Formats: sequence, C-alpha cells, structure tokens
Amino acid sequence: FASLLFYVSYYVDNASALPTVLLATPVLFFVGLLIAGIPLEDARAGGWIPYPDPNPAVGLKCFELYNGFEGIAWSILPSHIPTVIGLICVVAFGSVLDIAAIQTEQPDPLDFDGELRMIGLSNLGSGLTGGFTGSYIFSQVIFSQRQGVKSRLNGLVIAIGEFLLFLMPVDVLQFFPGFYIGGIMAFFGIDIMLDWLVHSKSKVSNPEYGLLLATFFFVVLLGVIQGCAAGVGASLLLFVVLYRNTDVADMRVACASTAVRSGDEKSALRELQKGICCLEFHGYLFFGSALQLSDGLIEEVRAAQVSWVVLDFSRVAGIDSTSARALSKLVSTLRSENIKLAVSATARKAQIHRLLLENGALPSDKDIQFGIATVEDNIDEAVSWCERGALRQANVLAPAATTPGGQPMKLMATLLSEYLPRPVDTALVESLTSRLVLTSYAPGEALFTAGERCDALMLLVEGLASSEADTSTGADTPGRNSLFQCKFTFEPGSLMGEVDFYVDQPRSYSARAGKDGCKVAIISRTLIGQLEKEDLRLSFLVQRIALNSVCWTADALQRLHAR
Repeated sequence: FASLLFYVSYYVDNASALPTVLLATPVLFFVGLLIAGIPLEDARAGGWIPYPDPNPAVGLKCFELYNGFEGIAWSILPSHIPTVIGLICVVAFGSVLDIAAIQTEQPDPLDFDGELRMIGLSNLGSGLTGGFTGSYIFSQVIFSQRQGVKSRLNGLVIAIGEFLLFLMPVDVLQFFPGFYIGGIMAFFGIDIMLDWLVHSKSKVSNPEYGLLLATFFFVVLLGVIQGCAAGVGASLLLFVVLYRNTDVADMRVACASTAVRSGDEKSALRELQKGICCLEFHGYLFFGSALQLSDGLIEEVRAAQVSWVVLDFSRVAGIDSTSARALSKLVSTLRSENIKLAVSATARKAQIHRLLLENGALPSDKDIQFGIATVEDNIDEAVSWCERGALRQANVLAPAATTPGGQPMKLMATLLSEYLPRPVDTALVESLTSRLVLTSYAPGEALFTAGERCDALMLLVEGLASSEADTSTGADTPGRNSLFQCKFTFEPGSLMGEVDFYVDQPRSYSARAGKDGCKVAIISRTLIGQLEKEDLRLSFLVQRIALNSVCWTADALQRLHAR
C-alpha cells in the first residue's frame, strides 16, 4: 500500500488522485470482505483490522480530571521547571526548523515571524485547555503542497475533522485495516527519508552530507535524544575542521592609498609600492585558525619580500585569545626582520583592540615613537603611512620639503609645476602664482561643503586635508558623486574641486583641514575670467593643471578599486 501511495504521489499529476486512493481503500477493503464472505471477527482474528477498544476515550472526559485547584501537589512544581524550560526550547527550535523545511518546498516567501506567532498562540491555547505542545504537522504540510493544494479550506477541513474525532465516543481506528495505517506511516517515513538522505545530496556539500548520514545512524543506534546530541557534537567538530582551513586573511602586494601626491612622488611610488603588503583579515578569528595566522602568514610575507606590512581588521567580527597570541607571534617576527608594521581599524572595536593589546599583537609605544610601526583608523591611512615612509627611505621628498621656508609663492610655483610636462615655463607659472590668494584654515575647519556652489579651485600648499562623501543628498548616486564615495587624503600639491568647477555643478564632496591645519591657494572663477581676457596662456595653464589633476585622481581611484 505504501508503494501505491508513493507511485500516485510522484507520478500521477492530479490533486485529487491521492485523496481518492486514501478514501477508496478502506471502502474497497470492506466491500472485498463482504464479497468474500469473511466475517469481521475472522478479519480481526487474522490481524487485518484491530479490535475495538472496549473503553474508547471521549475527548470531553479529559476535563473530568480537573477539579479546580484542589488536590494539586504544588511541591512537585519546582522540580518540573527545568523540564518545562527544555520543552519550550525544543518546541521553539523544532518550529524554526519546520518553517525552514517548509520554505524549501514553498515557492513564495514565508513570513517567519507571523508563522512563529501563530505557533506560539496555538500552543498557548492548547496548554490552557490541557493539550500537548506541538508545531506544524510537517508531513501533512509537505503532503498538501506536493498535491498542489493551496487553499485555506484544506486546513479548515482538517481542523474541523480532528475536532469531531475528539468529540466522538468511538474508536475510529477499528474501521481502518492495519495495512492502511501502516502504509500511510511507511509512506511518510520513506518520503521524508528520501528527501533528507537522497534528494538532499545535490543541495549540500559533501561534508554536510556526511554529517547528515552520521546523524541518521546516531539516531538509529543511540536513540533520538542521544543521537541528536551526537549529531550536534559532530557538527561542531566539522565546523572547527572546515573553518580552520578557510582563509581568514587576504594578502595583497603592491598596495596603494588614495593620497593625492606630487608627480615625482607618484613616479617613485610605482616602484616603491611593490614593497607594501596588506593583510586584510575577515570573519571571526578563533583558535582553529591560529596556525594560519602565525606560521602561514609569516611564510607568505617572507616569500613576498616586502618591507612594509599593513594588518587590517575592518572586516573582523571577533577574535579569541588564541588567535590574538598567534598574531603577536606574527608582529614580533615582523619586528625582528625589520619589517615596518601598520595596524588599522581596531580603535572602534573595543573587544578586539583589548585582546590584541593584552596579547602583544599591537605595536608598542616605543615602536610608534621610533617610526617603525603605527596604529591608524582605517586601511587607507595605514597604507598612506607606509607610502610616506617608503618615500623618505628612498630620499624622495615632497615639494614643500625642497622649497626654502618663508617663500609661499616659490612653494606654490613648485607645486603647480608638478602638473606640467618638462621643461616647465617657470616665468609663466610664477606669473600665475602671483595672482593666487593664499588662505589658512584651522585644524578640522571646513574648506568647503558638499552641495554648495563650486566657485573656485583649491591648491593645497601646506598641511593635509581629507574629503568626505556627500551622504545627505544621495552620494551613492552613480555619476557625479561616484568619484568620492571613499575618503581621500590630500597632501601638499593636491588640487581640489576641479571636476565640479569645470562641470559647473554643486560640490560633490566636503573637505576639511587636517589635525595641524592647512594653507590653500584659491583659484577663483572670477580670476579665471580675468585670465581669459588678459592672458589666454595663463587660462590654458590652469586648464592643463586641472586636466592632469583629474587624471591623477582617476588613477588613484582605479588603484583603490583594484585593491
């Protein structure tokens, strides 16, 4: 009979086929007994149908057990509290699994919260009326779905039918042959086993499928509770084994920051950046990945033959003490091999920062003082620190360092000359700088704000500045704001606002002076208008400088995306 149900369910594409078989089978069985002239007593004696219960249970009689609050052994109640808590956990966990399993068969998304609320209210009603805990009849739901039954009438009929059975003073099982009940149970069992032990193989990985089979045999050999516990233990072991083999760090060599620098510095960095390596950690760093964090990364860094290493924790969700100690070994090894170290993105993660600090995985104050290590807020600032150090070691000085102090006009001319091809017309550049206005900004003061009219170009002469994306007016809109979705660091010689200026649109990003303040040369729209009337060579010179600045910024953005 189970084989018949299986065949009809899988190979007959008609929603009424299976219900017809289920309804017709008992009728045909008793008709067959009648035609064969076999009495019911003989059929019962032969085990074909069960004997009726002499004292059938009537649902309403269960309420006769209640007698108000009299006769209740309250002293026993505390000993049952752990059982009740465990039962709540089992029902809640089982309900979540039931909903997830049903969702795999359901083409439309389920409202998990709504389904859980319904189960909770149902259990509340059942408990108040002396019923049992429960969840979905998983087999019934899948059974109905596979037959294409989607109407709420299906659930209403089942509810009314089961309530009537609850009220009936008759043992209903006496009317169903043994093979009928057994066949239905076997059909459900086979169908569920096929789903989980056969059909699931293509939906899960090989380790997960092995865990599934192991849990099945644990349940068969040890029982349900012990088998599930053994399955949970096996899943924990499998997680440790698999996660320890998962890469927890991405290593990138020849990293570049978004810092906008002078032409000579850019040329030198194209070679010097090959000595900068970024180790970007991600996920949760736990004891299973400790060996990978220490010995594995040490070997990779040595093989890369780099002089500067950045440890970035931007994408790290958490860390344990074992991994922190493994990273301290990495840090001490880098220090002993004279490799400079920059650590980024730990300051805002208090727990991660504390574990790294207590286990010696962060640079010491002495290392920072001697300039062989640093701790920065983000990976871009860390890479920029490495670039500045590499430039110093290579004796490539910024334009400001090669210009005598107290000569701002000379410095501005030097900075502007960096944008021009050699040989530079010095007299023409100095003629332009003589018309510029030098303005000082206090630490943290806004140079300009996103959304305001762009009436001037700004050349950073001294100090540092940084950009901020316009998050108030749709900075994630493709096109005009896409250039400054990330924070850029501007160093002396950087030109700011050239795109917005020449496109004649509101500023697409904000900029602020660095922690030591800065000085900026202003090239206003009014000045450019005067140059167009008085000396077209100077007007063309400004456009040439702005064009080269846009190209340099685009190159920096391209390298950022590549990173």
